[in-house]
Amino acid sequence: MPRVLFIVTCLLVFFAGAALVAANSGSIHVDLLVAEIELTTGQLMVAAFVMGWLAGIAAAWRFVRRLTSERAALRRNLRLAEAEIKNLRPLPQDRG
Repeated sequence: MPRVLFIVTCLLVFFAGAALVAANSGSIHVDLLVAEIELTTGQLMVAAFVMGWLAGIAAAWRFVRRLTSERAALRRNLRLAEAEIKNLRPLPQDRG
């Protein structure tokens, strides 16, 4: 079910982008410092959407990498603490 939902969502986004490009056919000149290109407003909006999507993926990837490295460090510290506890001599219990 999740795979079908993902495919339907991707198709809807694709068709929405195609409709956006078709509806906004006005031309804009874009200067990229090294080249000047001419795009329709719809193409420019789709390009901005894709760049934002990629930036979101990069930010999420960075966040997940930080969490996994922190988790690995915590596991390492836990293993060291458990090994230290096993090496401690038993303390005498006070029976009174």
